[in-house]
Amino acid sequence: MYDLKDYIQMISNIIICVGVIIAIWQLLLSKNSITADHERRKKQATIEFYRSICDACDEILEQLEIQFPNDGVINYDDVKNDPVALNAIRKYLSLMEEIAVGINTEVYDITIFDRIAGTYCTGWFRRFSEIIRIRRINNHYPNLYGDFENMIYKLKDVKKKRFNQYEYDLAKIKHDVSK
Repeated sequence: MYDLKDYIQMISNIIICVGVIIAIWQLLLSKNSITADHERRKKQATIEFYRSICDACDEILEQLEIQFPNDGVINYDDVKNDPVALNAIRKYLSLMEEIAVGINTEVYDITIFDRIAGTYCTGWFRRFSEIIRIRRINNHYPNLYGDFENMIYKLKDVKKKRFNQYEYDLAKIKHDVSK
């Protein structure tokens, strides 16, 4: 049979096991808390960085919108002899490349950026696409603004995921004409 020492030893072992389980549970809770805090800080950093470049971007794009109001792709031939426009475009692309590096390396949150400026940013990338292509050729650097381009593809995917639930085929909607 068991004597008192054996019972004390078993109770002690059970308490140690329960303590280890509680410690592991606390570690998991702590990890979840740290992960949640990291995600919150990432979102906050995205907002703060965009705010820091927003005024400069708006100023550049307003200037270019006045000069090229048609919302179409801006042709390289239209700006190649205009150092002010070229410099403005380079500055904008550099700012977008900077935030794109942060997004592509997951320092910044792409969903937050999409909600702040995703559509706007994607539209301007499209408008600058010929200028980017020509600059890549002229500079012998095929990856020039590559992070910006990758971010645009990611933004399009984010947009599809965010708004897929709202897509529907109007042709499939049944209408009751009597109402």
